[in-house]
Amino acid sequence: MTADSMDRLDLLNADTKTCRDCGQVKPVDAFGPNNRAKDGRQSYCRPCHRRRNRERREKHRSRGAVAYPPGKLCSRCGVYGVVILDPDTGKPSTRLGSNWSANSSASDGLNGWCARCASSREDRRPRRLRTCPDCPDQEPRSLTNFGRVLHGDGTQSFSDYCKLHHMMNGGTKPCGGCGVWKPATAYSGHATKTDRLNSWCADCMGEYRAENREAIATQKATYYAAYRQTDHGRAVATARNHRRRARIALADHGCCTPEAMEAVKRINGGRCVICNSSDNITIDHVYAISTRSQDSDRSGLHCIQALLPLCHFHNTSRQDKTMHNWLVRLATDAGYTEADAVEYARLESVRLSGLTLTCPDLADPDAFAPPIVALSGRKVWPANHKDPEGFAAFLAEQGRFAREYEARAAAVAAELGISVADAEAMGDAMDD
Repeated sequence: MTADSMDRLDLLNADTKTCRDCGQVKPVDAFGPNNRAKDGRQSYCRPCHRRRNRERREKHRSRGAVAYPPGKLCSRCGVYGVVILDPDTGKPSTRLGSNWSANSSASDGLNGWCARCASSREDRRPRRLRTCPDCPDQEPRSLTNFGRVLHGDGTQSFSDYCKLHHMMNGGTKPCGGCGVWKPATAYSGHATKTDRLNSWCADCMGEYRAENREAIATQKATYYAAYRQTDHGRAVATARNHRRRARIALADHGCCTPEAMEAVKRINGGRCVICNSSDNITIDHVYAISTRSQDSDRSGLHCIQALLPLCHFHNTSRQDKTMHNWLVRLATDAGYTEADAVEYARLESVRLSGLTLTCPDLADPDAFAPPIVALSGRKVWPANHKDPEGFAAFLAEQGRFAREYEARAAAVAAELGISVADAEAMGDAMDD
């Protein structure tokens, strides 16, 4: 069973859940069903969900004149219909030939179905279902699961692919903020969406977060404070801390003593190297610990030569981004052009590299060799670095394992009457 399956099973077996609006911990029965969510429940409790829907409807009714689109795709029959406004009322009029009726509670001011599909059952067009050629499940689905294609004349049609594969194959979709049709590269990821992308493009989301930074921070603090008090929240936090300690143990260079960490905090006079703030100083890894992998020698290096003091705000805003990409994002949010942001990131990276301390055991960071994890789980260092005896024991352990593996393969080959190579391939397949 995969980690995602276990997490989903834990969510399904949970007895309580935290409302994202009011922040209260309530029984799962207090949340409405949602088949798209991992736990099968809405993110908001029923009272908050009803209140939010009521506020949304009132907001749409009181917004004044609505900028109706020139046309719209019907999610039931798949036909693109035009919108014709009544000059007296300024609303869509089916008597004048409009294919759509007005709905003040909808975001675009139109019904979800065209006038033909919303009419009596005898006059409705047949419901269209479709299958995506790239999906393993070939069961026909409604058109709401498929992407949309914008044509040169302004009309639209449904794609032959589902929303996920439509965007993966180079398709576009309209941004919910600016309304511009953009490819998948213009959107940030969103695990719960059908196409795994946000509804708003990254630029619009950045502007929204910049304008509502304090409100978003307050809402998140309220939600996570209540979530951490639940059994599931405490279990998730404990597992996350264990994983981070394991990554740090594997990336530890051995020079990060308590005295050295205090010296790192005193860099730049005990102030953040980005904003010069002296409030709530933390230690940031130049090479993020969360992105550590066996393919990169420099990723997740826990060494005083790769540590810098940052305030809590900048440390958390960086997350697992590379230092260069993070500096580019900071410059972009500050109003820099793309070229100026890249140049700022380059100059700032040079400045920050000059602020780091010098490791007494590591004069050249490029010569750093990462530790190797033995079969027993013990961390050893290469022979040319710090622990030649441990590395020799690691090689002996690897050799012993290889000899035992070859002996087992030879025994299986003799018993089944096959070659040793076939027996080894059979063992590898069983291990997978």
